[in-house]
Amino acid sequence: MRRPGRRMGVSDVGTPLTPDFWRLFAVLLVISTGVTFVGSAVLDAPAVRLWLRQRCRQRGLPACLPCGQDT
Repeated sequence: MRRPGRRMGVSDVGTPLTPDFWRLFAVLLVISTGVTFVGSAVLDAPAVRLWLRQRCRQRGLPACLPCGQDT
């Protein structure tokens, strides 16, 4: 049975999301995005370098030259 003065679907268990919550959420979101971007760039560079080195070896080029350069 429904109590008078209460809206349907609203719970007493939940807490309201305060402006402090949203501020902290935004800060943590920006930090996590930055960490993800920097981490992927740091880990991607050695992987690309290794891939290029293997590709150059297969073509018979020196490992120090990028594959597109002819000397």
